[in-house]
Amino acid sequence: MDNIFKSEEEIKEYINSMSSKGKIDQIIFSLKNVIESTIGFSTLSHRSGLTRESLYKSLSPETGNPHLSSFLLILKALDLTFTVSFKKNDEFINNNVNNKSIIETHPDVFKEWHPTKNSRVNPLYVSAHSKRKYWWQCLINKDHSYEATCHSKTFKKSICSFCADEIENEIKKLKNKLKNNDKKGNEHGKESNKL
Repeated sequence: MDNIFKSEEEIKEYINSMSSKGKIDQIIFSLKNVIESTIGFSTLSHRSGLTRESLYKSLSPETGNPHLSSFLLILKALDLTFTVSFKKNDEFINNNVNNKSIIETHPDVFKEWHPTKNSRVNPLYVSAHSKRKYWWQCLINKDHSYEATCHSKTFKKSICSFCADEIENEIKKLKNKLKNNDKKGNEHGKESNKL
């Protein structure tokens, strides 16, 4: 088969467009076309260390479904790399003001980002508008860990749920104390009026 691609950029665009639909048969079809029109299966076998038979089987339109390890070896042999990006409608990117992370837009809030409980999340890709719950660590008491959305932390100015409960309890105590003082003051006033 003749090389139908004029440049590496064309190969990249072709594979990306075929894989954007997320169907394995289209990805396999595009890889097979690239292989046949560029280096061929013999060279691919030599470069990847995979047998021609396993390559044909992996990239067969009917039965093809290569293991990830084989897939990565094929890409490497073609001088391609595998990259991951967010879908265009993903909240991490789209809801992010000017594509900036919470670290950039609200560094004061980010100070409470829990250092270990969010280990699978890169805060560079988390928007202040995110309505997913993340773990936070209280600045006042490091033993306080709690879940809250970035949105509630940045726009509703929510605080540590433990401290909020403590503050609420203290406010109730003060209100009760004021009520009791008012009652005592009213009783004292009544007694002085009798005199």
